Amino acid sequence: MASTARNLSEPGTECEAGLLDRAAGYLTRSRLYYVALMLVPATVAIEVAGIWSDPGNLWRFPLGHDFVAFWAAAQLFAQGGLDALYDLGAFGALQESVSVRPGLLLWHYPPHYLALILPLAGMSFRMGYLIFTAVNLAALGSAGWRILPFRTPVGWAALFGAPVMAAAVVQGQNGAFFAACLVGGIAAGERGRPWLSALLFALVLAKPHYGVLLPLVMIARRDWAAIARTALCCAGFTAVVTLLFGFRAWGFFLHNVPMLGFTLTEPELLAQMPTAWAALRLAGMPGELASVLHLAVALAAARIVWTLWRRPGVYPDLALAALLFGTLMISPYGFRYDMVLTLGGTLLLIRHANARGLTPGDKIVLAAMWVLPGLFPPLALATGVQIGPMISLAGLALCLDKARHPAAGPALR
Repeated sequence: MASTARNLSEPGTECEAGLLDRAAGYLTRSRLYYVALMLVPATVAIEVAGIWSDPGNLWRFPLGHDFVAFWAAAQLFAQGGLDALYDLGAFGALQESVSVRPGLLLWHYPPHYLALILPLAGMSFRMGYLIFTAVNLAALGSAGWRILPFRTPVGWAALFGAPVMAAAVVQGQNGAFFAACLVGGIAAGERGRPWLSALLFALVLAKPHYGVLLPLVMIARRDWAAIARTALCCAGFTAVVTLLFGFRAWGFFLHNVPMLGFTLTEPELLAQMPTAWAALRLAGMPGELASVLHLAVALAAARIVWTLWRRPGVYPDLALAALLFGTLMISPYGFRYDMVLTLGGTLLLIRHANARGLTPGDKIVLAAMWVLPGLFPPLALATGVQIGPMISLAGLALCLDKARHPAAGPALR
């Protein structure tokens, strides 16, 4: 059997292989389907029950703990322009008026994102959250066909019912939208729609660390026309944003970004950041050394992405999966809701391995990669060990291995 490459004459090997086979046998499409159908509703229900258990929060809108920053930014800009938006006192007071959780969320997005969320200014907090979430899910759905492991309800359940999607919905975050822009841009290019591809890549400027590897893959493919189109769309988007908000917007943005660094020393935040830098800092490593080691990891990830996009004959699913996993390894900044990227990579690996044969080891590792984005923050707080970046590293390693050694085994039932 392909899953038991070790010599079965070794002591204990046959028993270990049997346990592996039995464990993998529980991982079927039907079980994935039912688990995925339950995860998001159950997570939302638990969150609502927890918030409303506090008499002071009873019947207040219990979701959108991060969305409150987007909504407040749109409201304040509409009321008083940039000066109001970057007034920390006003920003905090408006958040406190609707949020059911304490604490100030800083505004550190580039002006591109402010342009995208301005329609929220005309909405109540509750309505804004519902429309914002619907747009994020619709965007992911429109690009989701490119990453579905199966073109069936099971595949859609695996996408929308993943633990990371539960976190994104509860928090009211934008990871699904920008992952959809990245995946959709690749898919549009594959379908011969180069200008749509360039436009979608330009939208990623609103969350720039999602696009950090795009120039690398374009150069690896020697697609100079794509580089020119994307650069033109990015310049156009930036020009429109500057016309809307003025050059002062860039000054405010650059002045405000360093403030983010002061918040990224808290264990509660480091536990939610699936990056090598955060994992090392949570373990107690000094910042300078953690930065150096993170850079080494980022360069290694970029090298793998370059290799798979450069090498002829690599399956497109593997190349795209490597891009998604690698993207989250480059920036030291990232949060659990950004792991929509690793979800996409995991689903692509499932599709690739399922088409060419899944070993029991494949099934167990891929199942863990699907589940762990919902579990690593509490595990990190409890143990001080941050396994978030290991998911991306495991994904990259699998992409490289599958490119070198196509799997052989039965498909997922």
